Amino acid sequence: MSKKESSTKATDPKNSTNTDKVEPTTSDKTQIAIKSKKKDKPSISLEGKCIKGRYQLENKIGSGGMSDIYRAKDLFLEKAGIKDVYVAIKVLQQQFVDQPEALQLLLKEADKTRQLSHPNIIRVYDVDSDEDTHFLVMEYLDGETLDQIIKRSKPKGLKLDGAIKLLSQMSDALRYAHKAGIIHTDLKPANIILTRDGHIKLLDFGVARVLQMNHDKYAAENQNLTAPNGGYTPAYASPELLAGNMPSVEDDIFSFACVAYELLTSKHPFERLPADKALKEKKVAQKPKHLSFAQWKALNKALSFDKKLRTPKIELLTQALTNNPWPKTAIAASIVTVLAAGGWYGFQQQTVIENTQQSLAELQLHQDRINNLEAMPSEQFLLQLPKLEKSSPFEREGLLRSHRSGILSAYEKRVDIALNDREHEYPNYPVAEKLLIEVSELYPDSHTLAKQAINIQRGKQATLEALSGRLHSLLRKAQYSISIENDDVYKLLDELRYIESTYNPRPTVAEVNTYKSEFNAAIKEHNAPRLEELINVGAIIFNKTEDTQELLAVGKQLKEAVNKLATYQAETSEGNEATYPYQAATVFYRDSFDGFNQRLEGSRTVARVDDIFNEMETLSKELPSDFSPLIDLRKKMANKYLSLADELLKKRRVRTANKVMRRANNLIISTNI
Repeated sequence: MSKKESSTKATDPKNSTNTDKVEPTTSDKTQIAIKSKKKDKPSISLEGKCIKGRYQLENKIGSGGMSDIYRAKDLFLEKAGIKDVYVAIKVLQQQFVDQPEALQLLLKEADKTRQLSHPNIIRVYDVDSDEDTHFLVMEYLDGETLDQIIKRSKPKGLKLDGAIKLLSQMSDALRYAHKAGIIHTDLKPANIILTRDGHIKLLDFGVARVLQMNHDKYAAENQNLTAPNGGYTPAYASPELLAGNMPSVEDDIFSFACVAYELLTSKHPFERLPADKALKEKKVAQKPKHLSFAQWKALNKALSFDKKLRTPKIELLTQALTNNPWPKTAIAASIVTVLAAGGWYGFQQQTVIENTQQSLAELQLHQDRINNLEAMPSEQFLLQLPKLEKSSPFEREGLLRSHRSGILSAYEKRVDIALNDREHEYPNYPVAEKLLIEVSELYPDSHTLAKQAINIQRGKQATLEALSGRLHSLLRKAQYSISIENDDVYKLLDELRYIESTYNPRPTVAEVNTYKSEFNAAIKEHNAPRLEELINVGAIIFNKTEDTQELLAVGKQLKEAVNKLATYQAETSEGNEATYPYQAATVFYRDSFDGFNQRLEGSRTVARVDDIFNEMETLSKELPSDFSPLIDLRKKMANKYLSLADELLKKRRVRTANKVMRRANNLIISTNI
């Protein structure tokens, strides 16, 4: 809706800037009746309140018979980075929240307006409730009502060109609504806004009616919809509406003509008398000075009190007012007729006629193509859409507008299929997001698409957080393979990257420390299967962590050897025969044997050599007896014992020396395989 001085007056007759008396609509009378039922609850300002956790109500910009209108910020759109975040919120006043009739009017307005998607009709995005707050979410407009424009134009009215620009947009909107089977029934200056960028917007379809001709003849009749009790403003209502007859297109044409007359003269055609009273008093509208006789004839016909004499289509009236009553095809045809009968002779005459006929044929072929595109199913039209890139932008936009409902429905089905992907455990968010981007490029102004994108983003984020939580739980427990919960880091990481292709795990400090501890323990214990698992998980989970780079470098060097040893151990543990991977084992145990050799060289006592001997014997249980590094170490250890025995003999410690020499001999024997 608009700012306070515009949208407020567009929805509340008592705020109108028109100095003439404003008569209540029949819906106002209904509202008064409803209001009389509840007088104990005063209207409460909701400024500053956030409803549904989404709409921040900033300030009241208008009030109607039963509703207040607020300028509100859509926090979801703001969070999503969308530039235009303001909407208008129409809230049912507190004293009517318990009245079914009041809520029905609010829902009816939402239903009728949401059926209409046109640049000159205000958009209603949503209807919802938050506890006892019932509200509509609407397009926020910045402008002023025609009431204000008419007041400023007194006493002469608008110039013809300026009025025509406004009336053409109003006519286009009404023609679209009529084609969709909906009539406004309460068209008046207070229900029409001119935005700052020059666009007309029709408001208040709360009393709009469905045309009887568009009803399903096989459907049960809904008395609430067909009973002739819709709202209207008497000064702009046709005699038929005032008589309680079923609304028709001609009723909107009468109201439109009254508004047109008022724009052109700044006066009501019948001095604000209702049509039935004006008829009794034989009131006659006077010709505006700046209309031609042809234009006035067309406008006066639309103001006729007799429905049978009134203009049947809104576009016929606007064509007459613009002095362009014939379409292009009729003009071309008339040219052919004039040329053929106007005295042209010979070859020149025939050439001109043929060229004109050819142009007309080409125009007709082009129009047929456009008509076919407009009539084809929306799914089929989408296939033809790329071919329209070189077409007129107006034609392309017109076709897109014509197919808007069908295209949005088609994409909604595609998105639904992606979100219910039966081939995968989780929704296919990437495909759904891609589809929304595609259709948003066609309809960037769609609030529904923006809302759907936010909902999908929220669902995606919740799924990512759930899967990421399970992943971190396994990392904290150092469970890198299949766990009790049937989870493993590889499966979870695949699922996370299925949902978000750029996902990268970010292990915590505690998870990194757990990994390092497990890695060092596996090396110390020479646990090849566990080390293989740690090397593999490190490459995908801890590869971007600075503290693990040294371990990952070691793992990279040992990876092949570890894989071969792990395979050997797995085979033998299952009772299968396997060839021992000597070369791989030499690489795997290199650091351990290098450590033994360094310690042995620095040992000066029998006790220290014995410690090395005991550790070596423990390790030898998992090695074949002919393992070269083991044999070499035993030889060096035998020589070390012999050297220490010589020193003991020099110190006359014969018994201890003999004991050491026997150990050396046993080592020498064990190396002679």
